[in-house]
Amino acid sequence: MLSVICGWAQINDTIDTSNMVVTYDYTCHTTDKNGEKVDDHYRLAVLVGNKTTWSDGYLTALKPVKQTRKDLLEELDEQKFNIPSVYVGYPSADEVTMRETMLITDYVTTEKKAPINWQIEDDTLTITGYLCQKATAKVRGREWTVWYTEEVPTTAGPWCLYGCPGLIVKAEADGTHCFELQSLEQKALPIVYTSSPKDMKIKRSKYINYRNKTLVDPAFVSNPLLFVSNMISSMTQLEDNGVIRTILNDHSFNTSPNAFQALDLE
Repeated sequence: MLSVICGWAQINDTIDTSNMVVTYDYTCHTTDKNGEKVDDHYRLAVLVGNKTTWSDGYLTALKPVKQTRKDLLEELDEQKFNIPSVYVGYPSADEVTMRETMLITDYVTTEKKAPINWQIEDDTLTITGYLCQKATAKVRGREWTVWYTEEVPTTAGPWCLYGCPGLIVKAEADGTHCFELQSLEQKALPIVYTSSPKDMKIKRSKYINYRNKTLVDPAFVSNPLLFVSNMISSMTQLEDNGVIRTILNDHSFNTSPNAFQALDLE
């Protein structure tokens, strides 16, 4: 059963090797189904290689070879946030590929790696021991403020944030999204591109329009199963200490989501 839940049909290809592993805490300020303010949290891992930078859920990127039941349950909890897998510099140096689950379908988009027009400002701040400088830019429809450090010579950052003259240590957008550095380690790990014969390849703009229209529907927060009822071919529920995890078609499904807040609007 565990192999089915973990996605036995997936294909994992090693496309690069990291020279640095960076982890971030992500916070999203949102509301619950009753309109009350809440925060969603998850951890993000960024593996920086010579050719490709891979940003993904912490447990997806760094999970142990042999998973315990506890490992599996924690990964299912992480997957309910549908964290996008972002590959900057794949399949070619000037492309970005993203693999993202929406409802219970995996969508894949590949586009040209667009330069980000960061405006470097004079403000400085020390964050987690690093002297950082402020930069701002509009990225994928949102206004981002980042703090980067030249003490770590890389242009990498979390998600689709890249191109600063140093590692992005903290990033905030529109009072809703925040990434903050938690750890940094020089480490060689495989950068793995995951795919499946069931992946839906689609233009990014078309996907964003479909995703944002669907997930911002107020009915989705109150009754998300309504949106997938005609897609379900298999269902498994795992109970642990009174908490039930639902797996639909081998995908962790959040039956009590908070209001969706897209990282990218365009």
